[in-house]
Amino acid sequence: MKRLVINDIQRIKQVILASPHDLGPGLLNGELGKSIFCLVDYKSSSDNFILEYGVDSLNEAINSFNFFENKALLLSLAEGLPGLRHTLNVFKNFDVIDSTEIENDIDSAILKEVSKTSEVYDLVGYDLLYGLTGIANIYLDIPPSPTRNEIIDTICRRLLDNMVLNRGEYVWEEKFGFGIYPYNLGMAHGLLAVICLLSKVIRVYDSSNKYKEVVKGIIRWYLDHENSSNLDSRFPCTVDKTGFSENRTNRLAWCYGDLSSAVAFLQAGLALNEPALVNKALTICNSTFERRTLEYEAQSYENLIFDCGICHGLAGITYSYFYLYNFFKSPRLAEAYKFWHQHLLDRVTNPHEHPCAGCYTMEKIHDNPVQPRPTLSLLEGASGVGLVHHAILDTSTTDIWSSLFMWF
Repeated sequence: MKRLVINDIQRIKQVILASPHDLGPGLLNGELGKSIFCLVDYKSSSDNFILEYGVDSLNEAINSFNFFENKALLLSLAEGLPGLRHTLNVFKNFDVIDSTEIENDIDSAILKEVSKTSEVYDLVGYDLLYGLTGIANIYLDIPPSPTRNEIIDTICRRLLDNMVLNRGEYVWEEKFGFGIYPYNLGMAHGLLAVICLLSKVIRVYDSSNKYKEVVKGIIRWYLDHENSSNLDSRFPCTVDKTGFSENRTNRLAWCYGDLSSAVAFLQAGLALNEPALVNKALTICNSTFERRTLEYEAQSYENLIFDCGICHGLAGITYSYFYLYNFFKSPRLAEAYKFWHQHLLDRVTNPHEHPCAGCYTMEKIHDNPVQPRPTLSLLEGASGVGLVHHAILDTSTTDIWSSLFMWF
C-alpha cells in the first residue's frame, strides 16, 4: 500500500506543477492551498521545483488580495486574509520569503475588523470556514505578540457575547443558511468547531474557568440532541429551537457527523481533564463501525460518500480515523483508517479520469444530476488528498496544515 500512496502523491504533484496559478487566492479553495501541499511535499522530498511552485502560488495569492473587495470573504479562513496569515506563518520556517511587513499589515487589518462591536459578528458569524472561529484558530498557532493576543481575546469576547444561554447550556444560532435549521451541530459551520476552539484556548492560551464553563455548557446542549441508538448517526446535522430535525442521520464526513463529534469530545475531555468525555469520544468512534455498508452510504445524495477530498469526502474520513487512532491506539481505528484510505486510493482514478489527478468533488446545481467536478483545492480536491497521503506516511508533516481542520 505504501507504494500506491507514494505513486498517488507523485501523480498529484505532477498535475499541480503543470497547472496554472488560476484558482484565486484562498487557502481552502485557491492558490494558498496548493502552496501548502507544495510546502509539505518539499519537507518530505527536498524537491526545489515543488517549493518554487509553492512560492509562486503564495506570491500570486498575495497579489490577488490587492483586488479583493468582499469584506466578509476577506475575513474568512477559506478565502481571505486569515488563510494568508496561516500560510505566511508556516512558510516563514523555510526561509523562502520575508513576510514580516505583510504579516503586521494583516494583523492590524483583522484586529480593526474584529474590534467592531456588533458589525463583525453580523458580517461573518461564528463558524470555522467563514467566521470568527476560523480566525481565532489560526492565531492560536501564531507566535505570541500583543496584536495576536488582542485578536484572540476580542474574538473570544465576541463569541461569548453572542451565545444563547438556556438552563446552563450554551449554543450559537447559525444565520447564513448552511443548514436547514438554525442550530448547527457540524464542524465546518457549527458548534463542534467552537468546542474545539475553546478547548484549544484552554490548553494553550487561557485556562480560566469562564471558558471551561462554556465548553461544559455546549457539551450539555450537544448531548441533549444525541439520537436514539437505533439510528446509524449519533447526532443530526442541524436542529430547530425545540431540538426537532426532519433528518437526523448523517453520512461520515469531516464537515458534519460523528467523526468530528468524536474529535471535539476528545479535545474537550483533554482540555477539561474529564476522562468521561474522552471515553465518550471513543464510544462515538466505535459506533461508526456499526453503520451499514458503504453501498448504503452511497445509495442517495443525502448519504453520499463519493467525493475524494477532505471536507465531505474520503480523505477527510481517512484522516479523521487516523487522527483518532493516533490517540486511542485502537486496532479497530487502525483498520478503519486503512479501509477508507484504500477506498480513497481506488477512487481517485476510478471512475472519473480528468486533469485533476483523479480528485473531484460532487456538485449538484439546481435540479441537474449530481456531477463530478475536478479540483486541485485543499478543502475538496487534490491538494488535500495529497496532504492526507503525506500525513499517513509521515506524521511530522501535519504541523503545517492539520490544525486548520481542528486536528491538533
